Amino acid sequence: MFRDLGQISVINKVLNINDKQSFKILLFWLLKSLYRVGFVVGWTATMSMFVAKYGIKSLPYLFILNGIFTIIGSVLYSSGIHRIRKNLCLILTIFASMATLFLAYWFRDSAFLFFAFLITAVSVFLSQFKIVLNSLIEENFNPLESEKVLPILESSETVGGLMAGVVITFCAAFIKTSAAFIYFWAGLLVLIVPIIMIASAFLAQPEEHSHVIKKKDNPDLVDRIKTIFKDNKYVSFIKGLSLIVFFQWVLFNIVEFQYTKAVYQSASHVILEAGSGFEHAFFHDLGILFIIFSASALIIQLIIGSRLISSLGVFGSMLIHPILTVLSLFGLLFSFNFTTAVLARNNFTITSVIYASSLESSYYAMKENVSAYLREFLDGILRPLGAIFGTLFLILLQNFFTGKPLIFYTNILMFVFAGILFFVIYRQQKLYTSVASFKFDCEQEKGKSDAVDILAQKGHEGNVGFLVSKLEDSHQSIETKKKIIFALGELQDVHSVPALSKCFENKSEEIREAALDALYMFRDRDDFVSNVVIEYELVSALEKFYKVEKNDYLRIKIIKLLSKFSNVEAADFLLKILKTSKGEFKAGVIYSLGNIKDSAICRFIMPYLKSNDAKQKISAAIAIGRFKEFYDEAKYIIDTFLHSQKNSEIALGIYAVGELKIKSRKKFCLKYLDCKNSDLKISSAIALAKMAEDCALPVLVDTLVSGKKDEANTVKRNLQNVDVRIYKNIDKIMSHIKFNKK
Repeated sequence: MFRDLGQISVINKVLNINDKQSFKILLFWLLKSLYRVGFVVGWTATMSMFVAKYGIKSLPYLFILNGIFTIIGSVLYSSGIHRIRKNLCLILTIFASMATLFLAYWFRDSAFLFFAFLITAVSVFLSQFKIVLNSLIEENFNPLESEKVLPILESSETVGGLMAGVVITFCAAFIKTSAAFIYFWAGLLVLIVPIIMIASAFLAQPEEHSHVIKKKDNPDLVDRIKTIFKDNKYVSFIKGLSLIVFFQWVLFNIVEFQYTKAVYQSASHVILEAGSGFEHAFFHDLGILFIIFSASALIIQLIIGSRLISSLGVFGSMLIHPILTVLSLFGLLFSFNFTTAVLARNNFTITSVIYASSLESSYYAMKENVSAYLREFLDGILRPLGAIFGTLFLILLQNFFTGKPLIFYTNILMFVFAGILFFVIYRQQKLYTSVASFKFDCEQEKGKSDAVDILAQKGHEGNVGFLVSKLEDSHQSIETKKKIIFALGELQDVHSVPALSKCFENKSEEIREAALDALYMFRDRDDFVSNVVIEYELVSALEKFYKVEKNDYLRIKIIKLLSKFSNVEAADFLLKILKTSKGEFKAGVIYSLGNIKDSAICRFIMPYLKSNDAKQKISAAIAIGRFKEFYDEAKYIIDTFLHSQKNSEIALGIYAVGELKIKSRKKFCLKYLDCKNSDLKISSAIALAKMAEDCALPVLVDTLVSGKKDEANTVKRNLQNVDVRIYKNIDKIMSHIKFNKK
């Protein structure tokens, strides 16, 4: 999975976890993968045997039985799941599943008992295994770690599905009956047990599990449901999530039936021509198709899943699911055949990956204790209820229609439910914003921080106005205000610029600096071109701020920000400062002039390439290096610094490499990354971070938490231009450490 141990170290730093925790992640990934392989193989075998025995028209009854037994399992587990340790509960669940599987094989001559025990294993025990496992994972990782851990663990589901498809496809040819797969299925379950036992040594052991928990500390299913819907501020949002999960599974079961029916017809056609066994052919085809679906989902998961959520927001990305489902249904409506059914099922699967990730992210808007109960309620009750409801519609249609009319009206039904799902998801976005706002007003600093993170996502309406109002609230802490300012910088809404400008007058140096950093994040936007008044007022505010600010570091930041406007007023102001400034401050002004988008500015910078002051000289090289016509000359000067005999000049050269992102000189940075000289080491890490290299993370994090203030301040001051992804990772790690100390 990793090219070298250094990459493992990087992931550990990003997650703020140690080697023991990274091993725990691996164990959870293996558990989820093996579970998924066994579940898919077992359910596919159960479905193919059921259809072979009773026909495709009877498949809806299998779906209903699955839903009913899942609910029964949830009710049974709800009374005891919190009374014993979850790892022990998982082991007992595995043995119970294996027992029912062997009973099914023992009574294989009785179709009723055979399928009764199979459905019990799948729906009662293995469905609950997943819920308990997810709950255990949530206990062992805090919300901050979960943001990074959950996507890794979610990939195990897709990989497990892919492996299951391979198993079904290749093993179907060697095993005469699908019933023999029960032994294989039980064998996979056996593999899970030792992994759970190994993981137990690394799992958190809450004190309350050291004895039998009293009933009042262990609410039953009804009490948990009451807890979920108790808070009026959250109830509308929870109802929305409940409807989304319900209609998603209504739709899934209908899509699954139509797809299975198409595969059934294709397999039946092959049997008529070749004369081979139906059960084998049907099972084999389902395996091949599952490989295709899982591979497609994995590609989406790895390449564009998280990017879609980041660019469209949680519920904006979730809308892709019903939209693409509707588009796929047009193919089924006009031409129901094997190809269109498989395409619809594949599109449903790949968009379900994005849907699942978005749904998981939405839980963070809830209180932590309510969130845990909500997961159990949605997965254990509403999910199977949706499956039952959708299947009842199928049975109803089968009683009135046959042949092509049945296919047509089933497709129309899918259109209706996809439309309802779209409407509910679309409506949920406003509720999501409201819940996040309520969370900010009602919770402590950590809850406020989470609320700001949610409101900084794309897709909210009115979030900028809300954040601005809280920024102007004098009762908010400095840490909360800094978080809000950073969020406004990420949102990059020009209407927040006046509020950020007001922060220049704040007594807190941290707030003033945060405002400058946030405004600097607007540097790649063209909004100011069409907002001349806002630009003029900001430039005036910055000039005024420069004149009254006493901190030279902040004055340099003001100059850098002014240089980004590239207008006559800003350039004139900077050139005046250039004439009067000296030493290191002058170097900062020279550097900033290079931000002006006019190569003519270089004639004011070129004389400093011959300066005796090393910092002014390297600043001039960086400034002219931003223009193509002067890039080679700048690179030559930087090389003279890199090959210098003085460590101070080498550090400046490495700094310039990072500023101009000279990939061809990356080896110099890597060379000094493990250097004993702290200046060279930190300079190399910062330069690599600016080039989006993950290997810089361990050094930067270690420096920030080392306790050496001078070195930590150096890193903080140079993080402004690093890759956004790396900056966010470092910010999350440091926030987590700060809250843990509290």
